[in-house]
Amino acid sequence: MKKLLSTILAALLVAGALSACQTAPASSTAGGESAGDTTESVADAGDDAEGGATSDVTLTYWSMWNSTEPQAIAIQEAIDAYTAETGIQVTVQWNGRDTQQQTIQAALDSKTSIDLFDEDFQRVSTQYNKSCLSLEDMAAAVGYEDYAVAALPAAVRNWAGELIAIPSYSEHPQEAFDLIVKITSGEYDAKMAMASNGIPADIRNEEWPEMLAGVREAFNVQTGVYDWNCGMNANADLGTAFQDPAAKLFEGSLDGQGFVEAMDALY
Repeated sequence: MKKLLSTILAALLVAGALSACQTAPASSTAGGESAGDTTESVADAGDDAEGGATSDVTLTYWSMWNSTEPQAIAIQEAIDAYTAETGIQVTVQWNGRDTQQQTIQAALDSKTSIDLFDEDFQRVSTQYNKSCLSLEDMAAAVGYEDYAVAALPAAVRNWAGELIAIPSYSEHPQEAFDLIVKITSGEYDAKMAMASNGIPADIRNEEWPEMLAGVREAFNVQTGVYDWNCGMNANADLGTAFQDPAAKLFEGSLDGQGFVEAMDALY
């Protein structure tokens, strides 16, 4: 298990570093945190809705991504497809990570018009859970857990008691959930993973970014997740011991096997 943890952690660290170097937009700040452009985009069905689909529903989506990041581009494609299929318009506020984290709790407390939002799933589950609606019935209705990475819903239930992600006061929870499914499964989940060097949320998407492909089989059978930074935020000694081999891994003076051995040496 220690070697599995070290191998997965090494792969994720490399993925994050390369993704930041290759795709970070001009509005990103030092350290990989996003300053946020707080721009809005609106997907309008117009004349392109399939079968002439129309709707008077408009969803408001607050996102932690900047509009130019690969994750946002994939999300926007999914939104455009969703609008074309349903006629439902979606207004997205691209806040960036810093702005999203600083403002989302106050927005939820004041019941700002938000139908769905994205953020770190551990923070959503532990800090914002009281402001969110249970998605258990909707998830069961679409067979969500038949294709979701098992560790993710298990972790959310462990932290929050149930699947959550939509503000409890949303007037359009089913439509918001349907959009979540559109983004996190099938074609658009695959596009986001490949564009951002990320892990697909849908186990049916068998193509993984090359740098992560080696951990696919092990990751998809996990039934739980490790705490943020594998709990290092709560262990100052472990965090300090981790910094040196991590820095060497990033700069290329330590290879993957050397990093695994350094992690094993901590135990």
